[in-house]
Amino acid sequence: MNFKQYLLIITLIFSACTASHAQLSAKLGIEGGISASNVNITPAATTDPVTGPVFGASVDLNFINILSVSTGVFYVPKGYTSKNQNITFNTKLNYIEIPLLVKVGIPLILIKPYVFAGPTFGFNLSAEEVQSNGQQTTNVDISNKIESSETCILMGAGVDVNFSKKSAFFVQAAFSVGLSNMLKNTPGVTMKSYGIRVTGGLRFNL
Repeated sequence: MNFKQYLLIITLIFSACTASHAQLSAKLGIEGGISASNVNITPAATTDPVTGPVFGASVDLNFINILSVSTGVFYVPKGYTSKNQNITFNTKLNYIEIPLLVKVGIPLILIKPYVFAGPTFGFNLSAEEVQSNGQQTTNVDISNKIESSETCILMGAGVDVNFSKKSAFFVQAAFSVGLSNMLKNTPGVTMKSYGIRVTGGLRFNL
C-alpha cells in the first residue's frame, strides 16, 4: 500500500466509527516531543543515536471505557551517526508515520494511566548523509539507497490528566522497533531502526 491508500483506509474507519457515535466516542489529540533513534545494521556496525522533534495529530476511538484504538499522522525523524577514521557520517532520515495502536487505560477520578501497542507505517520524505572531517562538510542525497516505506512496532505507556469534562493533558513514552529493512538493493546487509520518544499534548472530545 502507498501513503494515499493508508490515509483512505483510516478515513473510512473514522467515518464509519463516528457514524455510530451512540456506541463510540472519539478524541482528537495534538502531540509533540523529542525522539532518540538509532539503527541495527547486519553485518554489525557501530552507530550512535540522533535526536530530533516529533509532532503530529491523533484520533482515539473509544469502544468501551478502558479500550480504544488510536491512529494519526506524525512527523518522525530517524537516523544515526558513525565514524570512519577522521570522517563523521550523520545519516538523517525523515518520515511521515501512521500508527494503528490498541490502548488500554484505567480511568480514575482525575487521571487515566494507559498502555498501548501496535504497528506503525512510515513513508520516507528525505534521506541525507552529512559527511564531515571537522573542516569541510558535504551533504549527500541517499534517497536511492533507502526504501520508500518502513513498518515498525510501537509500544509504550502514558497518562491523561483531565482538566475539564471535554479535554485532557497527556504525557507518554514509547519504544519503537523496526520490522523491515530500510536499505534498498543491498543483498546480505540489513538496517532496521529502533528508538525511544517522549511526547506530550492535549486531547479534546469530539
